[in-house]
Amino acid sequence: MNEEYKKLRANAKEFLLSGLAIEPVLVKNQGEMTKVIYDSEQVIIPFTTQRFVKELCHHLFIDLGQLQSCVKVKLCKKQLLPIPLSFQMVLVPLRIKQSNEIKTRGFLWIVHRQLKDLFPSSHHKNNSVIVLHNGYQITVPYTIQFVQQQFRDASLLDYMFQELHFTSPRMQRPTLINEKGLRDDLHQQLIQIAEAIRNYPTP
Repeated sequence: MNEEYKKLRANAKEFLLSGLAIEPVLVKNQGEMTKVIYDSEQVIIPFTTQRFVKELCHHLFIDLGQLQSCVKVKLCKKQLLPIPLSFQMVLVPLRIKQSNEIKTRGFLWIVHRQLKDLFPSSHHKNNSVIVLHNGYQITVPYTIQFVQQQFRDASLLDYMFQELHFTSPRMQRPTLINEKGLRDDLHQQLIQIAEAIRNYPTP
């Protein structure tokens, strides 16, 4: 495993614990990369934001394509689909405001619970400025109403997360079932597994 991929995996793991946003950036003489924004630092890695999101899904054993198909049905929309990765973590996709003629292809992804403030840009009425909980600001080419709707959609997916992740057998890990065919909470399931291993007969 090369060093760049190790860095990708390490940042994906850390992002799931303390990440705020994933921003596409253009690096001179290197092309499009990803700025991973944490509470107290920002790290640039040599992969696109789409590749980073795929790595997040891979780390969580999520089939991104199946998840997006399910989200399309739930939200009745086809573009800029939020991605629910875990309880209380939904990624909201947006384009970023470009400052030059060269545009990034990747999306900006923001953890929906990390939005602190939102206000109109002073330079363009149809642009909005997003403020994250650490104070980091990002300008996006959308009205406030549109951005608010994106975050409302994400909040709805957060609410429906359990249904989204456990109604499609092709999309997620198999759900553990007890003897009565009822789903236990995760803690109880782990206790049952531990007991089964402890009591397993040895030769």
